Amino acid sequence: PNYDQASIDQVKLLLQRNRRAYLRQFYKTCFSSVDLRTYRWFKQTLQNEYLDMFLADELCRGLDWLSQAQLCPNALKTIPWLTVIHGHDDRIAPVQGVIDLAARLPQAKLILLKQGGHVPFLSNEFKQNWHG
Repeated sequence: PNYDQASIDQVKLLLQRNRRAYLRQFYKTCFSSVDLRTYRWFKQTLQNEYLDMFLADELCRGLDWLSQAQLCPNALKTIPWLTVIHGHDDRIAPVQGVIDLAARLPQAKLILLKQGGHVPFLSNEFKQNWHG
C-alpha cells in the first residue's frame, strides 16, 4: 500500500528538523514490542552507525521513491519458489498486507514470526530457527 502524501511530507519535515531524533524513534518502531531484547541489542551495537549512515536529503528521496513504488503480485508469480518472511508485530508494514499478498501467490510460502517486527531477520525467533 502507498502512504498518503501528507504522512510522507510530515516524515520529511521531521527528518529535516532533527534526523537523528526521528530515526531513533523510527528504529524503535521497527522492532516488535515483545522482543525488547533484540531492540536493546540493536541500540547498543548498530544504532549509532545507522544514525550516521544517511543524510536527511537521501532519506527524503527514498521516501519519494517509496511513495510511488508499486508491488506487482503478477510479476512475483513468475518466481517458481518464493518464501516471504514477515513479522507479525510489524508496525510499519501491517501483517494483513503480506497475508493478502501471499494469498495471491500460490507458490509462496509465508512465514510469520510471532515476535518479529519490521526487521524480522534480527528477531531472536528468526535467529533460533533460520540462522546458523
